Amino acid sequence: GPALDSARTLRDQAGRLAGLVANLLEMARLNAGSVTLRQEWQPLEEVVGSSLNLLGDALGRHRLRVDLPRDLPLLRFDAVLIERVLCNLLENAAKYAPAGSAVEIGASQLDDHVEIRVCDHGQGFPAGNLNALFEMFARAQTESGKPGTGLGLAICRAIVEAHGGTISAENRPEGGACVFFTLPKGVPPIMEEESA
Repeated sequence: GPALDSARTLRDQAGRLAGLVANLLEMARLNAGSVTLRQEWQPLEEVVGSSLNLLGDALGRHRLRVDLPRDLPLLRFDAVLIERVLCNLLENAAKYAPAGSAVEIGASQLDDHVEIRVCDHGQGFPAGNLNALFEMFARAQTESGKPGTGLGLAICRAIVEAHGGTISAENRPEGGACVFFTLPKGVPPIMEEESA
């Protein structure tokens, strides 16, 4: 009945508010540089896999295409934070792209960094300053009726920059949008042979 509906609405709003507060606190900590990165050398495909597991049904009816080259180097990053970035970007892609369309995640090696991209076949970002998407409260389409705070991309940027990387967005000529972020390559330590 109506009482249950309004209780549900309140619960949803409370949940969203709690999420917003958590995001704000995280933004503040990231911006203050007070988040301790637990960086370890690890394969990118592992964090991609764990992000996809975490998302589970959140990708809805989207087909997922993963394109990771076999020869990617180990990268040094905080798996929990980079997982947040990937989940955020994949969720956004699924939110704004039509059901049944593909969401793509891929990576390529550039000179001194690896570039990771998440692309969709939605309407793309609104024309204009794409860098503004990464400001604190930018919302891609406020009138889209999709709940969200617009903090997702700002948090992604703070995390990527804390790792010494960059993040950017672009619209694809064939429609849809891509967000790219980079992680520096660095030199993985040489694994010491276990002494017999």
